[in-house]
Amino acid sequence: MAAELRSGGGAGSTGPLAAVCDGCARLLPVDGASIAAGGASGMREVLYASDEIAGAIESVHDTLGEGPAIEALTERRPVLVANLPADAARGWPVFAAEIGRRPVGAVFAFPLHSGAAIAGTMSLYRRSPGWLAPADLATALRLVDLATTAVLAIASGDEALEGLSLPRAVVHQAAGMLVSAHRIGVDEAMARLRGHAFAADVDLADVAAEITTGRLPPEAITS
Repeated sequence: MAAELRSGGGAGSTGPLAAVCDGCARLLPVDGASIAAGGASGMREVLYASDEIAGAIESVHDTLGEGPAIEALTERRPVLVANLPADAARGWPVFAAEIGRRPVGAVFAFPLHSGAAIAGTMSLYRRSPGWLAPADLATALRLVDLATTAVLAIASGDEALEGLSLPRAVVHQAAGMLVSAHRIGVDEAMARLRGHAFAADVDLADVAAEITTGRLPPEAITS
């Protein structure tokens, strides 16, 4: 995997990110993984998800603005939830209710950081509840280092990775339109977008796309 990261996997390729996420599923007792770029503000871009469930977990994080990955990003520490149905209900009740629709028993979220810089998160999930053994946790932390390398390469504009799509960029664009329309801060704009998405039971990116294409006026998102 380290060699694939060095080679870049080809221009516009998700190869390095896929290599890390697939490595997680191969080397650890988990069923899937995802990687998101982001900073301490909680704003994120999902770069890669290994499967539909991993992608759905990221979508719920972004729509609600809460959950293990958000906490790992903002608090810069691993957030390990070995029994999601029981444990998440205490810390993130709405997140727990949404994830309860899907076969997810545990989520392990790790911050990606290099020194003082925070680059994003890597999230692992398993269908059944259960902890990571100490040896598995050590392996996960080595994979986190590789994921950090890949995300920092993207952030620095590495030509071998620059073609990766950023599906959540439209969310930031829509938030900017709300900031302009309502003269509010970015945090308030994101809260309004998430609230609208949750109330309508649609993905945050779908609401953002409606706004940025003009089908939904930003003035309509009032709370």
